[in-house]
Amino acid sequence: MLALFETIRIEDDREPELAPHLARLARGLKYFGREDINTDVILSEINVIPSEINVILSEAKDPHIATKGLPRPFGARNDKTVSLRGAVGDEAIHNTIYKLKITVPLEGSLEAGPGQIQGKYALYSLEPYGRFTDPNYIIKLKLLDPKRYHSNSKDPLVYHKTTHREDFSEELKHCDEVIWLNERGEIAEGSYTNIFWQDAAGLWHTPAIETGILAGTMRAKILSRHPEQKQRHPERSEGSPGFAQQYGDCFAPTGLATTIADPRNDAAIKQGFYYPEDLLAAKQILITNSMLGARHASF
Repeated sequence: MLALFETIRIEDDREPELAPHLARLARGLKYFGREDINTDVILSEINVIPSEINVILSEAKDPHIATKGLPRPFGARNDKTVSLRGAVGDEAIHNTIYKLKITVPLEGSLEAGPGQIQGKYALYSLEPYGRFTDPNYIIKLKLLDPKRYHSNSKDPLVYHKTTHREDFSEELKHCDEVIWLNERGEIAEGSYTNIFWQDAAGLWHTPAIETGILAGTMRAKILSRHPEQKQRHPERSEGSPGFAQQYGDCFAPTGLATTIADPRNDAAIKQGFYYPEDLLAAKQILITNSMLGARHASF
């Protein structure tokens, strides 16, 4: 069953960045002809979820969740409801990160699985996020063999966050993240991340959307902070006739900004079309997504 989904970072004492995720979800719903699904309803359900969340929390493997609950709520609460961030007990867990996953089926009926809450249009799950907790850990990358795996920049699904995804579980047994190429041999993206790198001259680069990648929310934050230098291809750019109609509006700005150590705050980032030799010669590499933020990586 094809579905759109979003994963959102939930932290103690910090408001979650819902807007860019819901905006991307709305663009996907529009593209797939499901404008009947109202993201305002999804927002209201995120803020206040039925008390079934207590059942999920009580069955959680981590005993701290069942006994101490989640970080303080960002939505309204009453005797019959509990915010998705609302505490089961009175004491909040500090320095804990959670992954909120929103799944919106594009066909068929809603049916909640284990650990999910069913809303009007979406399924919700919430779990602790414990990947790469050491901020100094360098994430290990592997470049996929294009003869076995490659993305297709002409496939509209690659521009939207859907459940139609390659299974890289075997490859990920030997690394933390895989980087794949498109049908032209250009660097595209990771299985769950976007990628940035700095060349020997100190310039920063990232693949253009037109290589067939998802417009990640963290990628958008970084690009909104830094002046962009875009390399355009005459047959595949958001400015070319029919691109938005064929692939959807993947380029809407979020208007958000971020402060990270790399790239430098004043550095320009070039979006373009690159090949493995460009990436393998990088001085430093960052991978990004909304859960990880921006993390150093290497091959």
